Parts: sequence; structure tokens; C-alpha cells
Amino acid sequence: MSLQEDFSKERGWRKTPDTIAYGSDVERALFGNASLARGEKDAGYMPFEQALEFAKKHQPNLLARSRTVKDLRMKVAALCSDTTVPVKFFTAVGTPLDTFHGVDAFFEQGGRIATIDVSLREKEAVKADVLLLASFGKEGEAVVSEEEVLSAARKIAERLNARHLSRAA
Repeated sequence: MSLQEDFSKERGWRKTPDTIAYGSDVERALFGNASLARGEKDAGYMPFEQALEFAKKHQPNLLARSRTVKDLRMKVAALCSDTTVPVKFFTAVGTPLDTFHGVDAFFEQGGRIATIDVSLREKEAVKADVLLLASFGKEGEAVVSEEEVLSAARKIAERLNARHLSRAA
């Protein structure tokens, strides 16, 4: 069983669903676009920490999140050792964090960060902490396998837990 989101009615696809080959399309389908005003779309280079804060301030409507993101966040939260602090998800799609630092989204828990890059294929070099592999189904829906979601959740929680444990030591 895989988690699927139907984006066939969405406008903005660059090609028909059966010929989509763009990583930016799967990024938007799974994580959504950051809410940027016209002048903010070409914000230019920002250092990592500044780009992180910029992305946090430009989040889309929480209710519009994909089922995959909701499930991933729930799995990460269940695997985190610090249950007193909520696990938060942020999209960075279309922000300087995405453009210049290779981070499509990130999780935060108590100031600890785990970054994600989503891709249609394996990569030799990844700037983010976790690579999430996705694909498009025949109907144009973004697809991430259950195994991939669980694997990513474990890696993200491990990053958040490691930083929590190292600060406690």
C-alpha cells in the first residue's frame, strides 16, 4: 500500500501527468509552495539560518497539507524521544532554502532541525539530512511508498533525537 495524493485537477503542471519529469512538481505536490508575495519570489541568496527563518515565516495553509506530510509528521513524532515538545513541519519549496541550500522541507523540534530533499531519483550527493524518493502515478498523483515514508521518518527522528540526547549529555 502506498500513500497517494491526487493532483490531477491542480493547475500549473508543466506537462500532462503521464509525461511529468520535473522534481519541482513532486516537491509542490507533496510539500506545497511557500506563501511568497510577488517581491519575495526573487529574494536572492540568504545564509542557511536566515533562509530557514524566511521559510518558517512563509508557510501555506496548514489544512492544505498532503496526506503524505501528515502521515510523515505523525510517524516522526511517534519516534521522537522528546514527547514534551511538538514536532513541526515546514515547507521550503520555492524559498532560498530550497534554491540555494537544497532543502525542500524540514522538521523542527525544540530548536532541533532535520532537513529533507524530495526527488524522483536517487542522488549521489544530497545537501539535506534525508532524501525522500517519490514518483508520479499514471493519474498524476504524487506517490511515496509506505516503506519510504517509514524509512524517512526513522532517519528524521534519529536526527532530532541525536541532537536532543547530545544536548542532554
